[in-house]
Amino acid sequence: MKRIKGLMATLLLVSSTAFAHTDLKSSLPANNAMLDKAPTQLSLTFGAKVKLVALTLVNSKGGRVPLDFKPAKDMQTSFTQKLPVLAPEMYTVDWVTMGADAHKMKGQFGFMVHGPNGTMPQ
Repeated sequence: MKRIKGLMATLLLVSSTAFAHTDLKSSLPANNAMLDKAPTQLSLTFGAKVKLVALTLVNSKGGRVPLDFKPAKDMQTSFTQKLPVLAPEMYTVDWVTMGADAHKMKGQFGFMVHGPNGTMPQ
């Protein structure tokens, strides 16, 4: 009986931990995308409903790109964010979400906007 209780407790712990975490399933631009044209928005899709509580865009020099980001009020799987006009540059997107259990998850992805005629940013 003790063995069964121990097994059940382990299963509950593992399943609740797995439920609490969700990954970024896709993004536009995609991670490591090399774009000929600057995107006009970011799209993030997660594996379960979450609140997007923080979103930042940083260039290769460490400068933050101003975004008119407002934390999500509702749980969703997909989020979009309008972008300002982006110069040819390498960018990193940092995101933070909160699950239904109030557990925060974070991650990042990057993309590059090529210069005129496909030149690489300096």
